[in-house]
Amino acid sequence: MNTASEPLSISCINAAKSFFTGKNLLWTTLVVYLILTSFTAVHHEMWRDELECWNIARESQSLPQLFDNIEYEGHPSLWFIILYGLSRLTSDPVAMQISHLCIGLATVFLILTCAPFSKWQRCLVVFGYFLAFEYVAISRMYGLGVLCTFLFLSQLRTNPKPWVLACILFLMAHTSIYGLLVSISLATQLPYVRSSKADANVTTVTEIAVVTVILISGWITSVLQMITPADGGYQPGWISHFEWERVIMAAGDIWKGYVPITPFTRTFWGYWHSCLLRSVVV
Repeated sequence: MNTASEPLSISCINAAKSFFTGKNLLWTTLVVYLILTSFTAVHHEMWRDELECWNIARESQSLPQLFDNIEYEGHPSLWFIILYGLSRLTSDPVAMQISHLCIGLATVFLILTCAPFSKWQRCLVVFGYFLAFEYVAISRMYGLGVLCTFLFLSQLRTNPKPWVLACILFLMAHTSIYGLLVSISLATQLPYVRSSKADANVTTVTEIAVVTVILISGWITSVLQMITPADGGYQPGWISHFEWERVIMAAGDIWKGYVPITPFTRTFWGYWHSCLLRSVVV
């Protein structure tokens, strides 16, 4: 014989099931992510690298002067241009943190709404170290490159226009050297993109020309901005001879990309570019 509590418990179970399998789960995840990352950003003491970018942008009196001031940085200009605009409104570097938090939030929104994974997979991945700290709490240009990457992938799935994708890759190339490399890599997908026009089955010559100009100009200007003066210490120069040690290091970088486990030491952050298993093996 059924008791009165059974229908209520079943109703609660169904309500919970509906909540955790519908869009409510994704929106709740986004809110929880915003709360946690906001707390982290508030308690994060900005590093010299972060404040250096802000100070350069703040002290630049014009865009031409901004480009002169970043010539020793070895980075493209997109992040500095954003900071330049923010610094016209306020001199408080907290504005940089807020803008970077918005960049991280936009990245997570794209993952939650567009990623081809299950809802639970999308919800869990955004709370990993990189998306929940590295690319949101630390105000650097790399988070902007991650946003451009997911923006490109989301557009690629939904009736993409080649020139729109090219513009995203243009911006991506101006985030960092890593953004430039990813931009070049993702550009290999553009030949497979068809025009979104209903009456066109192939990409037109004009579209090909426009896309090519956008991409090539973006890559060239990015490289030119990253070349530092001869008296700069950021880039010591090109290595023209063969070294096995550098081959091993390059192969190790591939391994680190797939197994990003840092050594378990008190000063692990000094080895953010390292990997526990690689250090054991090598």
